[in-house]
Amino acid sequence: MPFEPVKYTDARSFIKETRARLRDAFSGKKGFCYDSGGVDSTTCAKLVIGAVGEKGLTNILFDHGGMRKDEPKNVLFSLNKECDIPTIFRDYSEFFLRRVMLAGTDADKKRDYGVSGSYFPLAIKDAKRTGARYFVQGTIGPDVIETVDKGLKRQHNVILEKQRRMFQNAGVEVVEPLIDLTKDKVRKVARELRLPKSVTERKPFPGPGLHCRDIGQVTRESMDALREADSIVMKDLESYTAEVSKEDYQCLCALMKNKTVETAIGKDYGFKIEGRPRMTIDKVTGMVNNQRTYTHMLLIDAPDANIPELVNASKEIVADNLDGGIGRVAVLLACNRSGKYNAFLKSILTKDFKTAKAAPIERPKLEKVAEQLLIEGPESIGQVYYDVTDKPPGTIEFE
Repeated sequence: MPFEPVKYTDARSFIKETRARLRDAFSGKKGFCYDSGGVDSTTCAKLVIGAVGEKGLTNILFDHGGMRKDEPKNVLFSLNKECDIPTIFRDYSEFFLRRVMLAGTDADKKRDYGVSGSYFPLAIKDAKRTGARYFVQGTIGPDVIETVDKGLKRQHNVILEKQRRMFQNAGVEVVEPLIDLTKDKVRKVARELRLPKSVTERKPFPGPGLHCRDIGQVTRESMDALREADSIVMKDLESYTAEVSKEDYQCLCALMKNKTVETAIGKDYGFKIEGRPRMTIDKVTGMVNNQRTYTHMLLIDAPDANIPELVNASKEIVADNLDGGIGRVAVLLACNRSGKYNAFLKSILTKDFKTAKAAPIERPKLEKVAEQLLIEGPESIGQVYYDVTDKPPGTIEFE
């Protein structure tokens, strides 16, 4: 019988009923799961393996080349040892890197050519390789809402009609136990399953990983630089964000080529800007009136302004200059050379990830993180900015 997702009332009964339905659906047949080590996919794998056992589920750590520094080996250890989920490894990093590089600078094409465009065809190949009748994935409710209902972004793991037909033709059934849950409910299920805190409290990480934080044209060099930068800034950035957060939060580091043009923003927003504002050549995603935008970033040097006033001004700046192609605002934190790349730090506070506020971290702390990146990081990074844009008009990710 086909698997039907369980309506969530509480974590314990959800686990019990979901596992019962999984046992009935599988009926001795095999399934497999792609696991990133994040809370959604790992909770999903733990649910299923608890229902059908190791013989019934092959759990696969899927490396698409966008994972963080040392993440493949660390996550593989965690899944096998700390989570007690027997897991094998598939290295698809070179395959995806080549495809993303061919896509050029357009964010949608990067997703079409990269993880989003190749994820499901690879799943069908792995189904044949493992002899699986079921493809299990940890897609959750907000993924579907933002992809299908609102069209704000394309989640790599959301099944559209084209993919559904593809799986049907291959004789593979897609099983999504968490499809009606929100992130907070997934965390409750994960805690009830006694998964480690490294999983239950892990902050969201996008499906394409660092590929969608390498803005514009991706190269092997830029991905290496971004991976190194991410490893340097993330610990302190998350620590400083946690200090000002009463809600959930997310931190990230992005990279963009240092290609800009001078621009004007029309009026005084209550703080002094040194020199002329600049606008990036590469574009980033945004969200205005529940519609996706694809615009440039405004880069400003306002050394005397504190972060809260910059955050407050950013929405007005975007509203005034959206017709001129400006959709986000970032302020310079540190600069010690004319490098090939600009790095962008971003921290947001949120209740549900549908909307978010730029974290009002004290400027000296952000500058400390930025200076550390310039000292310890790749020489190709010359300037570090902080994105002060809320969601909306920005989005959490840059692409």
